[in-house]
Amino acid sequence: MKLVSKVLLTGAIALLSLNSCKKEEEENKTVKPTTGVMKLTLDGKEWKSNPYNEFRIEDGDTIYGTEAIFEGDSLLSITAVRFSDSSAVIGQFLLTPGRTGTYTGTTTADYGFVHVAKADFISLLDALLSYTTTYTFTITKWDATSKKFSATYSFTMTSSGGGKSNKVVTNGEITDMPYTVE
Repeated sequence: MKLVSKVLLTGAIALLSLNSCKKEEEENKTVKPTTGVMKLTLDGKEWKSNPYNEFRIEDGDTIYGTEAIFEGDSLLSITAVRFSDSSAVIGQFLLTPGRTGTYTGTTTADYGFVHVAKADFISLLDALLSYTTTYTFTITKWDATSKKFSATYSFTMTSSGGGKSNKVVTNGEITDMPYTVE
């Protein structure tokens, strides 16, 4: 009887130990960041980029999930890629000295916003030549110390030749996006 009690007690202690290890593993799981991601609604469907700290190597080039670069003292360039389908959102804005505020306009080869079906030069060229894109980009927070910003945005891509479907982007959101300075 004592042997059975010891076996049961040992088994119970082993199960408790395994259960506590499992809980510890669950608590230590990596949580995908909610910062450094671009979110939006594209034609009524949610779209979310991979975060800035995820990347992949393609043809010898490193492609980051999201990348923001502040060049000189006024040019902000943003590229956000969703790895599952290689689609991307690309934006470039000439900022005022105050940084925060609303920037609106029509996308040109130099400034504005576009959505591309694939993160490559051909798709970017197609978006610039086949659509007229109007955008609103509002920087709600700019922190030069931590080098992060937050913004909201929307844009509409209207087919220039009528052969393609229009694209409507709403609910665009960037929260605490890290940026590098060049």
